[in-house]
Amino acid sequence: EREAVTQLLSQGHNIDITKVNYTILTQGLDWTLNMIQKWAFDLLLSFHTQQSYYFTNEEKRIQSQAKQINLNALLLFTNELNDLKKIASHPVNQELQLQNIFIKYKQIFEPS
Repeated sequence: EREAVTQLLSQGHNIDITKVNYTILTQGLDWTLNMIQKWAFDLLLSFHTQQSYYFTNEEKRIQSQAKQINLNALLLFTNELNDLKKIASHPVNQELQLQNIFIKYKQIFEPS
């Protein structure tokens, strides 16, 4: 599932939310959120230092994406991920939650 999540995140603003394969939730929403949080952290780190911590094998792609992000939107996105993490184990519609996350992820690449 890690590869599936990174493949989605690596698409950045080109991500097609209608084609998200929800089998990435087999590890649970909490695990998937954790992966997205790590990617967001690497985007932030790369924005400031041109380095990655969690996804070193994707460093070039993350650096490219970091040049395209709206920093304020990224910071808001990370706060929203933190809030969602608190309820990730709740039996709400996890596919709907994940779709919402990817919509917001796509928005971090839009200019302010």
